[in-house]
Amino acid sequence: MAVCAKKSIFFVGTFDTKADEARYLKELLEGHGCIVLTADVGTGNGGKPSFVCDFASEKVAEAAGTSVEWIRALAQAGRSQDWTQLMGDGAATIAKKLLVDGRLDGAISFGGNAGTSLASIAMKGLPFGIPKVICSTVASGNTRPYLGTKDICMIPSIADIAGLNRITKVSLTQAAGALLGMVETGTPDLSTKQLIGITEIGRLADTGPRMRAILEAAGYETVLFHAVGTGGRAVEDMIEQGQVQGILDLSLNEVMDHLHGGFCDAGPTRLEAAGNKGIPAVIAPGYSNRIVYSSREAIPKKLKERDVWRHGVSIFIVPVTKEEVKELAHVVAAKINEYKGPTVLMLPLRGLSSPKERFDNPEVNAVLFQELRQQIKPHINIREVDMHILDPEFADEAAKTLLGLMK
Repeated sequence: MAVCAKKSIFFVGTFDTKADEARYLKELLEGHGCIVLTADVGTGNGGKPSFVCDFASEKVAEAAGTSVEWIRALAQAGRSQDWTQLMGDGAATIAKKLLVDGRLDGAISFGGNAGTSLASIAMKGLPFGIPKVICSTVASGNTRPYLGTKDICMIPSIADIAGLNRITKVSLTQAAGALLGMVETGTPDLSTKQLIGITEIGRLADTGPRMRAILEAAGYETVLFHAVGTGGRAVEDMIEQGQVQGILDLSLNEVMDHLHGGFCDAGPTRLEAAGNKGIPAVIAPGYSNRIVYSSREAIPKKLKERDVWRHGVSIFIVPVTKEEVKELAHVVAAKINEYKGPTVLMLPLRGLSSPKERFDNPEVNAVLFQELRQQIKPHINIREVDMHILDPEFADEAAKTLLGLMK
């Protein structure tokens, strides 16, 4: 019985080298009633696909503003990053056009490193909620470069997807099943209330429910972003897209990690979208007195002598110095000074993170607070609070402060 009749699936892949595997996945989806629109992002150096593509490599290259001949020349010259980006961009352009035309209900792909890179570039331009699945041999490794902040589902392929066998058939079938399930399930009814974002990490998550209760009782919807790098990038993206109308930005650890190559680095534009959009913002420097690394080996040599604290399996946390918080204050103040909307910077004078006895060095925190006082411009309201950022009362005060700005 067909379960996805009339649903249009955008299938992107290197069909010059993976034609048999692609045909298998295509026929699986078509067997369940889907319309499968194929886009060949291969160079053509592996030969012609064994089936007719809706968008041949020539069309994909053209959509990227180039030619397939140039793509092949780049590949032959070993410039894989260049041709991959171009063909991924071409596929992304086609995908967006299909979406606007009402001809894209989901997207799927498979491959190794190159195939996954191409597919992720093609899918990243699709909005949140459109089902996206990649069956990949790199799904068990560091997937952040491929996924970014996008809701792409990666399914691990235990074996290289090279030929059809008892392993690859199962992997491809499960990928098809995952996409079919998502497409058939559809999207839920969504709230039309104004959305408030909250950034949190560590024990700040414990106070999240209190803030949510206050804000939701006042008629707002809330969403929490875990400030581990991807969370910060996601909230910045959603603010830029106009999906978030107010922000409780209580976790600035991602800015500190960006300055020192930490694991929670959210990029150079973290803490800027709210200022650009002029939305109400309450900001506090939570968890900014530490730097997170994913392993002992990742810790820079100059920091290895410090009292490193291990949290869980792969989190290594380093305390910071007065000079490092001075640098942070300079960067944070420069960003906050550009805010156009109603903004309050809250300074929790009793501490910024946990464990309190390990990271809340009163002298270091005092330097951070003093530098912020000196560098923040007068149009930004600074509110000093005689509380720890993890105190329930601080959560209440932060939420109520934002409510005042929203009104």
